[in-house]
Amino acid sequence: NEIIDTKDSEISMLSQTVLMKSDEIAALNEELGSMYIPTSFPMSGSATMAHTMDGEVPVIIFTGSEGDFCRATAAGTVIEVRSDPKESDNGSIAEYYVAGENTDTKEEKRDLGYYTVITIDHGNGYSTLYGHARDIYVYNGQYVSAGQAIGEVGSTGTSTGAHLHFEVRVWGETKDPLDYLP
Repeated sequence: NEIIDTKDSEISMLSQTVLMKSDEIAALNEELGSMYIPTSFPMSGSATMAHTMDGEVPVIIFTGSEGDFCRATAAGTVIEVRSDPKESDNGSIAEYYVAGENTDTKEEKRDLGYYTVITIDHGNGYSTLYGHARDIYVYNGQYVSAGQAIGEVGSTGTSTGAHLHFEVRVWGETKDPLDYLP
């Protein structure tokens, strides 16, 4: 009887320990997962923000000053850095054509006219696109942390002033960036 009571007590303590550790692991997994969801503000300095549509794609245009930093909104890997993206189309997230031109495919491509494009894969299906950077600080394949400067706000391509064009995609589908920003 005494041995059974001792073993029951040990089992109860072990069970409580396992439950406590499971809760700790769940909390750590949640914290780790949130590090890779694009929820940080994508630039330094003060900016005005316009929530708009680029055709059927929801985007946010942050108007700031030349030299403000473009920042990664979450940790991830840079999967695209391009200047003059209309030179080649390699199947990247951002696809291009000049509006009004005929395309060889039935799939219409947007005229992004950003000149510079940085795309970051945050894992778990999340990616972000940053357009119009004046200077780019990152390269393809580079790991970046949330808040890291990836370039400078500029006025490249078909823009009329210093700004950052920002998009969010989840599993390849463009989402409203406003749903992810603080």
